[in-house]
This record gives sequence, C-alpha cells and structure tokens, in this order.
Amino acid sequence: MLRADAAEQSLLGTIIAERYLVTSLIGEGGMGMVYRAQHVKLPREAAIKVMHASLVRDPASLARFNREASAASKVEHESVARVFDFGETSDGLVYLAMEYLDGRTLKQLLEDEGPLPLGRVAALVHQIAAGLEAAHRQGIVHRDLKPDNVLVVRDDRGREQAKIVDFGIAKAIGAGERALTRTGFVVGTPEYMSPEQLLGEDVDQRSDVYALALLTYQLLTGDMPFDSRTPDRGLMARLTSTPRPLSVVRPEGRWSDAVQTVLDRALHRDRDQRTRSAMDFARAFDVAITAKPSRAKAPTPPAPVVVPAKPTPVKPTPVKVTPPRATPARATPAPAPAPVALPTPPQGAAPYVTPAQGRMPTAYPPPARPQVTFGGSGHRRWLPRLPHIPVARWSVAVFVMWFGYLVITTGSVNRAIRQVRSTVTQVINQVR
Repeated sequence: MLRADAAEQSLLGTIIAERYLVTSLIGEGGMGMVYRAQHVKLPREAAIKVMHASLVRDPASLARFNREASAASKVEHESVARVFDFGETSDGLVYLAMEYLDGRTLKQLLEDEGPLPLGRVAALVHQIAAGLEAAHRQGIVHRDLKPDNVLVVRDDRGREQAKIVDFGIAKAIGAGERALTRTGFVVGTPEYMSPEQLLGEDVDQRSDVYALALLTYQLLTGDMPFDSRTPDRGLMARLTSTPRPLSVVRPEGRWSDAVQTVLDRALHRDRDQRTRSAMDFARAFDVAITAKPSRAKAPTPPAPVVVPAKPTPVKPTPVKVTPPRATPARATPAPAPAPVALPTPPQGAAPYVTPAQGRMPTAYPPPARPQVTFGGSGHRRWLPRLPHIPVARWSVAVFVMWFGYLVITTGSVNRAIRQVRSTVTQVINQVR
C-alpha cells in the first residue's frame, strides 16, 4: 500500500516521478487533482491524478486510490481509459497516470446539446456496455457509472468513442468491503445508485447495468426516470416506484414500446428480474430502436346509438271524386195567395211586407246581413237560424270524401278543419 505525507501544493511546471512534466490543470475530483502532463522521454501525453494530501493520511481513502489504479490497470479495452502507471514520489505524492483524453464528458455533452438522437445514444451505450463487460470479466464492478465518469472523444477516423474513467470505488465481485467502509460513508453517487446499493447490500454486475440504464434514459430525455426534484424524493422513488414513461418525460419524442420495455427491465427494483449483463442490455436496446414508434392510442368511440328511422309517410294519390248530380224533382208551383189588405202602418214605422210581395220597396234599405265566422280568438261562435233544407244521405258521404281529400292535400287534419270552416262560412254568408 502506498503512503504519503507531503503537503499538497501547485504542481504546474514540475516533474512528477522524474518523467511527467505537468503542463496544465484539467480538474479536481473528490480524491484529488487531475493534471495534464507530457512524458519527458516519450512522445506521450498523460492525465496525472494526484491524491489530496488530506486524504493520504486516511487509510481507507488511500486504499481506494490504490484500488482504482489496480482495477483500471487490469482492464484492457478501447472503451476504458487505460491506466499505465501509479506510485508514490520521493517527496510523498501519490499519483496515478492514465491516457490523456481530449473530449467532453457526457454531462458536458448533455449541457451543450440536450437529449441525443436514438442512433447516437445506441452507439454510445454499446461502447460503454462493452467497456463494462470487459471490467466484469475481470471480476470488477465499477459502482459509480455516471455522466461525469464517461468521456466522449474522437478516434483517428473522426468517430465518437466513449471512455469509462474513475474506478475509484470499483469493487471486486465477492470481495468484502468492511475494512474500507466507514460508518455513514456513501459509496457511489446517490443519483445513480442501484436499489441494492442504497440499501447497503452486496453488489454485482447488475448494479452497473442499472446505472447504465439510468444513463441511457438521461441521454434520451435529458432527465431522470424518477422524480428527482429533491434528493430524498428521488431515492424513495427508486425504492418504491416504477420509472416514468419516456412519453411523459419527453412527449415530443417518438418512442416505441420496445424501447420502454428494455429500459423498464434494466431499471427493475428486483435485480433478479433485471437484465443480467451490460451487453444484453445494449443488444436489446439496439433491436428496440429499430421498432416502429408506437402511436398514441385514440380513445375508443362509444358504440353508436341506433335510432329507428322514422317511417316516411306514403302520400296517397288523391282521387278526384265527382259527386253524382241529382236531378231536382219538378214541383208543381202552388197558386199565389190572394193579396191581403194590411192596415196602414203607424207614422215612422216600417211598412209591412209579406212573403208574396217579394223584395222590399226600394225606398227602404235592406237590413244588414250578419257575418258568420268560425273559431279564432274574439270571434263570436254562433250561427244564424237557417231555413230547413232537406239533405240527402249522399251528401254526408260527399262531405266525408271531401274532408278526406282536404286532409290529404293539406297534410294536416287541423288545416283541413280550418279549410272546412272557411268554406262553410263563405257559403252561409252568400245564402244570407
């Protein structure tokens, strides 16, 4: 195990381990500072990770740093940042040398470009899965896979290549960790931990599969599959809830049911129900993105209400009925009665007129004929006293046929009644 007691200081312009000339500062992590350096004897650039002086005195932190170097140096794969040197300098610096990668982390990529297209995500996921599979074959679980720990660089042909870095909390499968874990110390990044990691259970390669599915979901949507408005809510949702559908988090995307199914299986709370390996997940995702996007299901319309059709009335052809013409019987005229001498009417009274005298003298105007009306508001409902007129039985039949004809032609009984009233009124007025 490496040990160091030297105080931390600026290393720009210095030479580490007599072979790495520090040229610039790349960044700072939880375990130490990362510098860009040039090998003094070989045409090679390197990223030098120097452990914080305050952590060098902590046996557990020093052990983790050494374990990162040991684990990463065992994995030989193009998707894993290669570690080729680590040690302790004469002045007490603990360092780790790995290949220098000029690129952006997935976190920076998401901040710059937002959610990525399906094909691009599938290519990156396949590369990351291949790197994880190489580590798993060596019996190493990364346990801290997240956007900050994946760099995207360009190869000699200009293609994107994902590189996994930072095996600082990597664990050998089946190895105990009690000697390296302090009470209350969280191993990993909580936002990307599997449920078994959150519960402090033993982990295997399926924890890395869970983190890879979280990473994939974030590359597709720019968000996490669980409600993460607060850290506590995000942790509880991972232990109790199912992932939010892609269509809910990013409704403008065209998602197939196959893609959703692959993610749901890899994000299963029960690791026994989860996708078993990183490459199984990558291959299933490759197949799923070729499926046709599922269309939003339109609501099923209610069954139509069958309304019985209103029967079309058959309009009968009116039959013109000509009533038989009755031949009036010739009556023998009665002899005219003898004129009756009437007394002279009093002065101012109207003269007496007998039926035999016929019309009144022209000197006296005829009395006004009463106008007979039927129905209607305000109309008088009365008939004048008519002289007795014999009516034959056939007249009733004629009237019934005539009324039926009116009902047919007018299309309404009420209209036919009004027509009868109007005709009768006219006839009576003429008779009077």
